[in-house]
Amino acid sequence: MDRTHKLNYQRDVEQYLEKNKVYDIFENLMKDLVIDQPAQPLDYLIKKLSEPQQKRVFVVGPPGSKTTELALQLANEFKFTCISVGNLLKKQISMKNTLGEEIENSIQKVGYVRDEIVIDIVKNEIEEMERKKQNYLLEGFPKTRVQGLALQRVGIIPDTFIILNQDEKSIKQSCYNKISSNQDGYYSNIPLSKVEEYASNHALEYTLNLNHVKEVYARYFFEVDVNNVSSDGELLEDMARLMEFKINPKGPKRSARILVIGPPGSGRSTLAKKLAQKYGLVYVSTTELISDQIAKKTEVGRVALNLLNRGELVPDEIINGLVDNRLKQTDCHLQGYVLDGYPKSLVQLLCLEDLNINPSLIVELECSDELVIQRFQGKKDNPNESIENIKKRLQRWKELLRSMEQTYSRLIYKVSATLPPKNILENVCFHLENSG
Repeated sequence: MDRTHKLNYQRDVEQYLEKNKVYDIFENLMKDLVIDQPAQPLDYLIKKLSEPQQKRVFVVGPPGSKTTELALQLANEFKFTCISVGNLLKKQISMKNTLGEEIENSIQKVGYVRDEIVIDIVKNEIEEMERKKQNYLLEGFPKTRVQGLALQRVGIIPDTFIILNQDEKSIKQSCYNKISSNQDGYYSNIPLSKVEEYASNHALEYTLNLNHVKEVYARYFFEVDVNNVSSDGELLEDMARLMEFKINPKGPKRSARILVIGPPGSGRSTLAKKLAQKYGLVYVSTTELISDQIAKKTEVGRVALNLLNRGELVPDEIINGLVDNRLKQTDCHLQGYVLDGYPKSLVQLLCLEDLNINPSLIVELECSDELVIQRFQGKKDNPNESIENIKKRLQRWKELLRSMEQTYSRLIYKVSATLPPKNILENVCFHLENSG
């Protein structure tokens, strides 16, 4: 089997696995296997395959925000059951018992209700959902490290954890509005002169606890920036888009190995970083690999620095070694990667197979010579690079592209570099999520 047939075969296999959600099935099975650790793993897996797949989503937002309303709308859109911790606490208060009184006293003091109380109330609701295998959205929990660890101890792991992100000033203002407006009638005992102090403490309590929650759920949480949306409707759309992607993923899986190529000045690095961020892939840049060696004062770094200071290129063998070492690391194997700035020469191109770099997608940014020259002349950090030198770089790029197209034409997706960065990203994402 020659190289082209081998690549086409691998592409067909990966498209089949993604189209039929085989990656999802194995990921969910492995997650359950690690959590439950059954004595008979094979029987356990067979039983799991026959059960419906349950989905769990957590949503947390700052005090005084519209998190509850947004969560209810989100749950309704996806036909999930919404478990709102705030509503559960209010229900307990309405019972007029000792537990309800303690909860109300904590809220009136603008403080968190004791973890033990909240955990017990939430666990009762979750156990019912788990027993029925119902999809559910848990709003307002976990808000502390203790609450998060309590869920993990009983094997409750979310498919995604959405956190509404606000800057410190906005969180404090939300807390102030919540207290000064006597939201839900709990804050009439707080004098106006003390509202700002209570708001500051409340905002600080939320932020500090949330940082601990993020540590517990580092692999699962995604932030939606509230400050960058103009309306609740737009915020809900962002949350729904993220939830759809996580519970019904169509994008690249852990096998994703994306190369971003293009002429100098085409915006490769900008696109590569955004793709890595959006899909949780590892961003690998040859420029950063070299800079890291220089910063660590390694022998490779010393050689590279001397060459760069003389205006010479770093040899292919050094670049190949750095790339090979980085892509062999565990995070690249588990998460997949976006490779920026490689290959840049015919020698590096020929080494792709030797280094076992089998791209699942190659994104080519198309950019005219005129635009490349124009962009370089407008750069503040390198405004004096000669036209002659830029043309030589463009000629090397065209030779490289012709060779790549001979072998990898089926993997190459072309997009115009003249589009705004946001539109370029959208086009590539649409291709990733709908190809095959």
